[in-house]
Amino acid sequence: MSDSIDPSTRDQDKAERADAARVQAFLRARARVRSGPFAILISPSDAGLYANYAVPDDDAQPTAADIAALEQAFQTRDRTARLEYAPGAAAAVEAALIAAGFSIELRPPMMICNAGAVRPVPRLEDFDLAFTEDEVDLSKAASVQAEVYDGDPDDFQWLRDMPRRGGRVAVARHRRTGEMAGVGAFISPLSAVTEVVGIATRPAFRRRGLAQALTSMLTEAAFRAGCHMTWLSAAGEAQSNIYARAGYERREPMLFISKPGLRTNPP
Repeated sequence: MSDSIDPSTRDQDKAERADAARVQAFLRARARVRSGPFAILISPSDAGLYANYAVPDDDAQPTAADIAALEQAFQTRDRTARLEYAPGAAAAVEAALIAAGFSIELRPPMMICNAGAVRPVPRLEDFDLAFTEDEVDLSKAASVQAEVYDGDPDDFQWLRDMPRRGGRVAVARHRRTGEMAGVGAFISPLSAVTEVVGIATRPAFRRRGLAQALTSMLTEAAFRAGCHMTWLSAAGEAQSNIYARAGYERREPMLFISKPGLRTNPP
């Protein structure tokens, strides 16, 4: 009996690792701070967990000293030590973080859509979808995010800033009432890659195809803007099924991991 690996499996593994490396490169390119084998994204105005995180270099093998320096880099900036990354591109990092006392928050499915794979925006009878840069719309969109994700609208300043930073924000309005029913965005592209983020549908308007429509609309726009690949992190299985209907394929999950309690001035 041969124990050789099926070439198709080897090719698939190679393709998935290449996708993970592109996601990692996109995340690192947005960072402005370096600490050993880590790039760190620090928001000067938002201390929230999801606005501040580190990304390891591909194939990084951090030492205990590297991780201690990473923790110090966050602590001196009054931020929680935290990482968001694709483990498929840096397989040795997770064990080193766990050994240093980090705790896993979430393993959200990572999903990829390559140019030409996006499904058309479905026609919705009750809603109008549009891109917006209007300040009032962006404020309302942040409020929708806060409602859906159970947070404070101030925590979603990043959404209001998205057009100014080179990204785009899409909103869905109920055709009869004019209510904002759902929102989503994509981040400013880098090296022909972007992340679709913040897909949110208000509870009263769910199960009508809005999340899929917003995802397809944003993805189509990203490809028209010159992107070759878009990606996103799904919140769970139900959400990943929605994104699959928009043309996304699952890859190895992302890893969100942090070490709480290190902030100088915790909230």
